[in-house]
Amino acid sequence: MLEPNQRQQFLQTFCPPEGYDLSFAIGTTYSLDLTALLNIPLAIAQFDWEDKDGRPTADPLATLEALRRYADCLHIFCQSGCIAVPQKQSPLFEYLENSIFQVTAPLGGVFHPKVWVLRFAAPDKPVIYRFLCMSRNLTFDRSWDTILTLEGELVERQNAYAAHHPLGDFIQSLPKLAQTQIPEQVQANIELAQYELRRVDFVIPEGFSQYEFLPMGIDGYINRWPFGINYDRMLVVSPFLSAELLETISEQGDGHVLMSRLDSLSSLHPDDLIGYKQVFSLSPMTDIEEPETDGAETSFFETALSGLHAKLFVADIGWDAHVWTGSANATNAAFNRNVEFLVELVGKKSTCGVDIFLETTKEQSKFADLWLEYQPLTEASETDAIQEQLERSLREAQTIIVQANWRGQVYPTSTPDEFFLQFLPETGFSEIPNIEIQYHPLTLSTSSALTYVMQGVSEVMFGPIAIESITSFVVFHLKAQKDGNSSSLQFVLNVPLLGVPETRREQMLRSMLKNRNQVMRFLLLILADGQANALYEGMETGNRIENELDTQEKHSQLEMPLFEALVHTLHRDPKRLDQIARTVVELEGSSTGKELLPPEFHKIWLPIWEARQKINL
Repeated sequence: MLEPNQRQQFLQTFCPPEGYDLSFAIGTTYSLDLTALLNIPLAIAQFDWEDKDGRPTADPLATLEALRRYADCLHIFCQSGCIAVPQKQSPLFEYLENSIFQVTAPLGGVFHPKVWVLRFAAPDKPVIYRFLCMSRNLTFDRSWDTILTLEGELVERQNAYAAHHPLGDFIQSLPKLAQTQIPEQVQANIELAQYELRRVDFVIPEGFSQYEFLPMGIDGYINRWPFGINYDRMLVVSPFLSAELLETISEQGDGHVLMSRLDSLSSLHPDDLIGYKQVFSLSPMTDIEEPETDGAETSFFETALSGLHAKLFVADIGWDAHVWTGSANATNAAFNRNVEFLVELVGKKSTCGVDIFLETTKEQSKFADLWLEYQPLTEASETDAIQEQLERSLREAQTIIVQANWRGQVYPTSTPDEFFLQFLPETGFSEIPNIEIQYHPLTLSTSSALTYVMQGVSEVMFGPIAIESITSFVVFHLKAQKDGNSSSLQFVLNVPLLGVPETRREQMLRSMLKNRNQVMRFLLLILADGQANALYEGMETGNRIENELDTQEKHSQLEMPLFEALVHTLHRDPKRLDQIARTVVELEGSSTGKELLPPEFHKIWLPIWEARQKINL
């Protein structure tokens, strides 16, 4: 179980095994926070600086290096229209543009799985795959969630494991769900993953004897009912509920138990709960104090995911217990329209049955301690009904915007290094009654937002802007009003962008490296072997030198650890030196960049680089 105020365990699941490095990672999520995504490359690189909420607090140079190393290896698929607007803008978001692919569910529901597949490789060692199935989105939601981790080696076998076909089929289906063409390299990685995953010898978690992968809502797995066995008793843990689905579950067996959010339970009629002997709601004592938002606007799809967010189904069947964990809520949409993913685990009832989850002891806190016997809320007010209607209208408007297939174009101006940005829907749509739509590039403030008007939309442009402000991320602000009530929704779309200057990333690098000492520390980060203590020591040394020594002495003191790190890397991981070469070329692309390299740098670097080029990898 992942606790609301603990993200360290979540991030640790992305750290490579000792001696391995990440080949690529394929991730799926319903909602996505760009700042949370910045944490993933940091975790993979084991640059583990973060605050108590898991938000990056590392030196921006560490984040920059982690992104340059791993951003192109990340392939993230999320529900279109569900990228959250970050509270703070970061120039580093530019590195995420080619990592995010927006998708839709083929049956009209939503794309809702939270599955990750990570491929790790090392010289002369077998490839390792790590599979994550969780209920947590890639956001900073402060909620109770679940995570299942399976890891195993790729084995040499011609025939696949039959039990792994559903997982391979799910990964293979992702490009078909995307709204835009998937790049060739991403397609190649997905094809490799779907083939190899069918041949990975996953280690079964302790206490279980078998597992089964259960994708839902994709070709070949439509309307799949995972509980197609005669169970004696069922425990349902789900934040969102629908009466029909609950009734279907309770049609067989007896003594069923339901655990959910107080508001979800109160939205049901008492008769809907007749099939459940015990009904619990999450205790208010488990609520986590909400972080400060600096007055930033939030949308209801973000704030809805607090408190309980875990999805868990446990069935007793004779002496055995079956546990289903993953993304599916106990709703009709989850089992009939959405794209979802569950994993079924089978173990003994004495170790993972319903009674085990309901067990309480005085010695330690357990899962059951989070719950209280359900007491219904009072009936919803008329204002609540109006608010729900406004939110439905916003959702409908969001769907229209998402389906309009927006495209972006960068245009040069008569002034060097200044540009115009234009975003247009390929499928134009008229103004939506009672809905105000404004939009602007993520890199610009809300004050630059334009109101969507169908007439003359082709003339709308943003700018002139600097090259650092070019982005494919577009923020949409929607507002609905009725009878003195209002509701708002904001989200980000990652829009295909043409005409991007080829030098954008080089100029981004030069804009972040402002002096020679920062360049030296950045080079040391590239050479870091992933051990946090060594990184801290290198950064502290750089800071101490910068504060205590004169300019000439600073450079000489920094160059010695750089030389030692280069020699060590040449022996241990020569391929890492290619990143140094890439950085040097980018810096030398301008006169100001050349000046950032210390005068004696090439005396150190050139012999190392010549030796590296002679090594055949």
